[in-house]
Amino acid sequence: MVFVFPSPEKYAHIRLFMGKDKFENEDLIKYHCPQDVWFHVNSLSSAHLYLRRMDLPEEQLLNGFNTYEQKAKFLSEIPDDLLETISQLTKENSIQGKKEKSVRIIYTMASNLKKTGDMQVGQVSYHDNRLVKYHQVKERDTNLVNTYKRKKVWEELDLKKEKDDFMMALEKFKTAEKKRKQIEDDEERKKREEQKKVKNYEGFFQEKKTDLNDDDIWGASDDESDDDVDLDALM
Repeated sequence: MVFVFPSPEKYAHIRLFMGKDKFENEDLIKYHCPQDVWFHVNSLSSAHLYLRRMDLPEEQLLNGFNTYEQKAKFLSEIPDDLLETISQLTKENSIQGKKEKSVRIIYTMASNLKKTGDMQVGQVSYHDNRLVKYHQVKERDTNLVNTYKRKKVWEELDLKKEKDDFMMALEKFKTAEKKRKQIEDDEERKKREEQKKVKNYEGFFQEKKTDLNDDDIWGASDDESDDDVDLDALM
C-alpha cells in the first residue's frame, strides 16, 4: 500500500512512490527491488520516496547492480531534472523540510540501506557511504509540487507479493540464460572436437603421403639403385 506519483514527462518508464508512514517505510526497505533508489531529507524527518525504473532488461536487473561501480554509475545517470523533481517531492513530504527554504536531499540505492536490530522504526544507516549522494533543493517549486500532489494516488499493493513475483521472474530468466549458455557451450565443444578430428585426419594422410614420397614405390631402398643390379644373376 503506497502513494504513487504520476510519471514525470519524458520519463514514462519511471515509477515514483512513497510509504504513508514510518511502518510502511520498513516494508519498502524490506521489499525493495535491485534498481530502486531511495530519497530522504537529510537530517530531518521525512517520507521515504522511491524511484524505480521499469524498463530495465532482465540481464541488467540480474547482473547490473552487484558491484559498487555498477551502482555508482546508475546513480550518476539520473537526469538532473528528474533528480530535482523527486527532491522537490521529498522536501514537500517532510513536515519540517517543507517549512525550510532550502534543504539537502540524500539519496542512495535502496540496497545500500542498512537495518540493525537496535534501530528504531524508519531509521536507517548505510552499507557503503560512497554510494550516498546529495542534492540541494534551493527553493520550493510551487507549481511542480502542487501538480504532483493533486495527481498522487493511493494504491493497494502487496509489497511482499510484488517482490516475490519480481524475483521469480528474474529466477526464470536466470534459469533460461543458464540453459542457453549450456547449449552454446555444448555446441562450441562439439565444434572444437570436430575441428580436432579433421585436423588429425588430415595429418594422418599427410604423414602417409610423406612416407610414400620417401620410399621407392617399387620397393627399392634409398641405398639401392638400378646400377647395383647383378647382371650375371640375370643371365
